[in-house]
Amino acid sequence: MNCRRVTPLFAAIVFATASLAADVSLPAPVPRPIDFVKDVQPILSSRCYECHGPKKQSAELRWDVKSVALNGGDHGAPIKPGKSAESLMIQLVAGLKGENSRMPAKGEPLTAEQIGILRAWIDQGANWPDEASVKLVDKRDHWAFKAPLKPKVPVISRSVISNQLARVKASSASLITDSLITDYSHPIDAFVGARLLKENLWFSPAADRATLLRRLKLDLLGLPSTPKEVDEFVADKSPDAYAKLVEKFLASPHYGERWGRHWLDVARYADSNGFEKDAPRSIWPYRDWVIDALNRDLPFDQFTIEQLAGDLLPNATLQQKIATGFLRNSMLNQEGGIEPEQFRTEALIDRIDAIGRAWLGLTINCAQCHNHKFDPVSQREYFQVWAFLNNDNEPLLEVPTAEQQKKRDEILAKVRQAEAKALNDETNAAQFAAWEKEIADAAGGWSVLDPTEFHNFATKYEEQSDHSLLGGGDVKPGAVTRVWIDNPDTNITGFRLEVMTHPNLPYGGPGLVQKGGWLLKEITCEAYAATNSTVTNKLRFRRAMASAEAPGFSITNAIDGNTGKGGWTASKLPILKNQEQRAVFELADPVPSFSGGTR
Repeated sequence: MNCRRVTPLFAAIVFATASLAADVSLPAPVPRPIDFVKDVQPILSSRCYECHGPKKQSAELRWDVKSVALNGGDHGAPIKPGKSAESLMIQLVAGLKGENSRMPAKGEPLTAEQIGILRAWIDQGANWPDEASVKLVDKRDHWAFKAPLKPKVPVISRSVISNQLARVKASSASLITDSLITDYSHPIDAFVGARLLKENLWFSPAADRATLLRRLKLDLLGLPSTPKEVDEFVADKSPDAYAKLVEKFLASPHYGERWGRHWLDVARYADSNGFEKDAPRSIWPYRDWVIDALNRDLPFDQFTIEQLAGDLLPNATLQQKIATGFLRNSMLNQEGGIEPEQFRTEALIDRIDAIGRAWLGLTINCAQCHNHKFDPVSQREYFQVWAFLNNDNEPLLEVPTAEQQKKRDEILAKVRQAEAKALNDETNAAQFAAWEKEIADAAGGWSVLDPTEFHNFATKYEEQSDHSLLGGGDVKPGAVTRVWIDNPDTNITGFRLEVMTHPNLPYGGPGLVQKGGWLLKEITCEAYAATNSTVTNKLRFRRAMASAEAPGFSITNAIDGNTGKGGWTASKLPILKNQEQRAVFELADPVPSFSGGTR
């Protein structure tokens, strides 16, 4: 019985002694006011949430919810406001309960400064804002979203500097000499100097001119100084020699190259598409725009507007449209068999992520699935940005120089005259229109067919609201596109195939190759009863005509049964290359009538 009474007493005495000794070695509280959101929450979110956060709550303790954290979990309240040394939280992070129980359980222990911040916060009353503020629902509650205020520039008199230097010399804490007492050349120097004095330090000696030149040029241009530049700068004894050098480097085109590369990294700039094919992309005009914007000191608000919506500006220039290349740097998947809509969506996700990182300094993609847990971004706001980007067209732009454009205009003016005459002779537009109307009248007019299925080995199609099919993805020469249509009509006497332009096609289309060109090799049609696919009738064409044909690519080649020869294209006629065209195919016999309709 006596042993049982003595043992607990002895254990208690030992424990108390150990705690007292450990308390002496605790990092001291930092000597400044502590803000929970700015100082404490980052420590909790980075080191504690993994085990005591929204996804996992070891020992029933959460450090992301005020009401739970202050009341504690399995081991009671971990915080005693005003008494940091007695708080279980501090004892655990400082390892007072033994190394095996030190928190956090994963990773490195907290630093002395982090423990000092937590101690100061607890000693100052463990002030914890309301839950809404901690979750940062209101942007105004977080320091990072408050407009910066211009601080007051410290005023340091020469007498203060002299007295401080005298103390430093007496303590032999630094090699500072009286010759280092200099006037400030910039307000930033005052802030640096004030902090140095606080640490019993002062500025290092001024660098020699050759070293100063090397540092300046490497910083502004990323290039080493030349021997000639060194000699000229050393010889220049004028009081504004350094200022002139700064202006010279800022005016150099290499300045934009040096600093533009950092923004291009943020913009995910690359000269190839990524993914399996990693084909080259011609997006270098955007790179040059960034370099030029920095060289002409474009204001940051305009720098932002032109990259996110330059094409929406009134009378947008070609350069402002090029600026939106920021949004076109997403990887592009051209692998055979992909779904274009899937990777268009993935590109949208990437663009929103890039906007968040570049302009907000935030990873906002958490809000794709839910309101952001730690930053003031809601899921609703995320999809508002999504909606803005989801309503765009993505044309390919030709970006000739001013000199190239002038030559183009002169040449095209002559080409248009020659082509107009040739087209009137070769295509006989009036004859085509009359024949097209004749076929339509015989069948009671043209009807737009609604495709129910459409397949191609590589190219994928998305049906539009007008029942047209928008192609995308990979392009395989000679690939066969199959289209199925359920149709109750009878007495079909012909088909009209239309190739249409669209902003998302290369150079507006209407095709996917050769800057919007296309080539039809052969067209075939089969009809069978919708209720019995074994009853099939292969349709024969009597004749065909197109609104425009390239020499050597007559539309009649598309119905001759030979798939090795091109049948219809206007791509070799520059004046017609990016215009909508159509071809009409007259059947030898009307489509037969099937019970239950035709497929």
